[in-house]
Amino acid sequence: MKIKTKTKNNNYNMNLIYPYQYIKVLSPNLIRIGIHELLQYKIKKDYQYDRNFVLKIKRVEKKILSEGIVANLYNQELITAYLFFSPYDGTIVNKNYKLINNPRLILNNNESDNWLFDIKTNFNYKYCTYS
Repeated sequence: MKIKTKTKNNNYNMNLIYPYQYIKVLSPNLIRIGIHELLQYKIKKDYQYDRNFVLKIKRVEKKILSEGIVANLYNQELITAYLFFSPYDGTIVNKNYKLINNPRLILNNNESDNWLFDIKTNFNYKYCTYS
């Protein structure tokens, strides 16, 4: 899906890779992936009766391929899981330990606080979140 987006300086096309994920360009080769507020709402509904869920993210310095699974948010009792894919090839350089240690924060955080991991890429991407 392509959306024409206007910026202050110019126009460019923005790709929405995984619309349930928050995607933000931190610097030309550093991308942040997180939980979009639409998915946060669904997670609240799914986990309203059992908030004992676990967040696992691959290790820092792990090389990842685009469309590879990088993170998993799951609840064993409810047998539910959300898989987070990488839209880019690169290396994980940072992950949100605050969420890993207390995934319940996801339910009430702002979208920008629900970031999961940062990817260092070899390319300059112009993809970003649609919010």
